[in-house]
Amino acid sequence: MRTRSFFYDFDNDGISEEVIRVEGKEELVKSLRWSFNVNPIAGKQRDFDVSVSACAKGWTQEKDRESDFIMYLPEEQTEHFMIRGGIPTGPVLKRSTARNYLQTVTWERVLMTWNENNLNIAFNDPKDTIERWEGVINAASTDSGYYMPRIGAPDCGPYNKRYELVLKPSGPNEFYFNPADHRVHIKTATGAGSRWITTSTQKQTWRTSGWIQTRTASWTGWILTRMATA
Repeated sequence: MRTRSFFYDFDNDGISEEVIRVEGKEELVKSLRWSFNVNPIAGKQRDFDVSVSACAKGWTQEKDRESDFIMYLPEEQTEHFMIRGGIPTGPVLKRSTARNYLQTVTWERVLMTWNENNLNIAFNDPKDTIERWEGVINAASTDSGYYMPRIGAPDCGPYNKRYELVLKPSGPNEFYFNPADHRVHIKTATGAGSRWITTSTQKQTWRTSGWIQTRTASWTGWILTRMATA
């Protein structure tokens, strides 16, 4: 098994605003996690806001990481290089074209994780208070009919994170901004996804395919928003 991560610093301040993690073996792809800092603050490191995690085509809940994956990188999307000691690598995803290529992929299952409380640290570990450097790692969703594995570790936990799951994507990922709740959402076909947020204070979850209940940006009240579907 091989994992390759790409860190992108678009404003050249020495701090990454975008991280791509692809797991697989040579040309075979098994999973993706793509994280973003959507509102960079000068000099502030490890401040990721959202990630898109995905299982590649061929994934099944029953076999999970041992599924019969069928997503292979085209030859023009791979490269080879030498690692320490002059050892050549096998084919890996090409950094220069990774972002454009991955936007064209239709995945088997997709989960968007939004760090609503701006606390992207390892869950349930009081000694670990450092914001994650590798992006926003989703907690596994184990509810019946809404299973999604964790992509990487340690995860950011189930609480105060907005999760939006696409069970059977019909095409590449698409996103939209909803002016009613001032949030970016991932598009899903009607009845083919779920959105939820669990609060740490009340330990309650609001999950529906058409509605989502979230806090305002100041966390002072509730907004009940009708979600658009594609």
